Amino acid sequence: ALRVEWCKARAQSLRWKEEVLLLCEEIWRMREFSLWKARWWRDQIGRREGISKELEEGMTAYALQHAVFEEKRAELVSARWDYLVEHAKGVRPDI
Repeated sequence: ALRVEWCKARAQSLRWKEEVLLLCEEIWRMREFSLWKARWWRDQIGRREGISKELEEGMTAYALQHAVFEEKRAELVSARWDYLVEHAKGVRPDI
């Protein structure tokens, strides 16, 4: 009976370790995706040729607005979740 309980506890511990690892990966991916998307929006500026100055100005403003939004989202993810990742690294250095 004691071995069975030990096996159950070990299995649960391993599942939790995997969940922590997955959570840290998801947090990293959210931040990196937002930063990539911000770069993508900035790369869109000036790609259209043969359009009026007014339209170009509007499209530039639109792209910059979205780039800033994505950069702020990356900052928000870091602000909200970095403490958790740091705690997880303290508990489990291989993360």
